[in-house]
Amino acid sequence: MNSIEKIIHENCVLLNVEAYDQHDILSQLSDALYKQGFVKDTFKHAVLEREAEFPTGLPLVSIGVAIPHTDAYHVARTGIGVAILKKPVEFSVMGSPDDKVHVSIILMLAMNDGKKQIELLQRLMEFFQKEEKLLVLKDMKNEKEIATYLETEIF
Repeated sequence: MNSIEKIIHENCVLLNVEAYDQHDILSQLSDALYKQGFVKDTFKHAVLEREAEFPTGLPLVSIGVAIPHTDAYHVARTGIGVAILKKPVEFSVMGSPDDKVHVSIILMLAMNDGKKQIELLQRLMEFFQKEEKLLVLKDMKNEKEIATYLETEIF
């Protein structure tokens, strides 16, 4: 994925953000990606529909994360929206929709290439296995620092 253009833009990092529920935070992240030109106006609706049908919550040892995404058709250029929540919101667990997880970190993927999306999901799963790195991410206090950290750790 080694591209010259950054995939995680600091304007798409929502730090210490408040959300009422999963729908609210997914809408906020979709709007941030749209404002920066990463996604088309159809993206928000598509990602909300996909999350309802194929949940992306992941319960890890000490923190819950989610990696919502949708089809490349709704993406203008590859990017990732990041939310570090003030208080966790409930997501359904990936592969187990009846189970719930309280999510504090969300990485919303906007990928315009399906093959690269699979590669990115694999890289993210490797990153999530290193729980200490997630805890470092959760404690960061600056959007640019978060964007740089994730670019370094994932790519």
